[in-house]
Amino acid sequence: MSSTSSDPEIQPRARVNFVRLAIVVGILIVIGNLLIYLGHSAVTGSNPQKLPAEVHDVLPAPSSLVRPLETVSVQLDPRYTGILQIDGKEIPLDQLNVVPGQGSVSFRPGKNKDIEEFTPGTHAVTVVYWKEIESRNKSHSYTWSFRVG
Repeated sequence: MSSTSSDPEIQPRARVNFVRLAIVVGILIVIGNLLIYLGHSAVTGSNPQKLPAEVHDVLPAPSSLVRPLETVSVQLDPRYTGILQIDGKEIPLDQLNVVPGQGSVSFRPGKNKDIEEFTPGTHAVTVVYWKEIESRNKSHSYTWSFRVG
């Protein structure tokens, strides 16, 4: 008889543990899904900073880690043109790739250029831009930085 009296005590305890386990597993699943959702909806694209309306995109992305020969480029509103300054030094026009009417300005380091390759560390890029039908005197600028590893 003592074995029958102990069986009812074991079954309720087992149910309580199963219910607790199911609740904990359910909570962990909800937390896991929330973390996955937040990870996918976080700002991770090439443009985590707010850009001026005339600047559509910049590469390398702000604060990104790149190779020493990475191309630096800016996509402006097609009505704009501009130049690039890297680490405070203006890149000569003959070393830039500027596409009139498309708002594209880029520079790739290389042999016989002011910057043959980017040194390790942080580099600041400023795009100075203005409407193609106006002069540079009416220019605006935007600055971002990237890192070379």
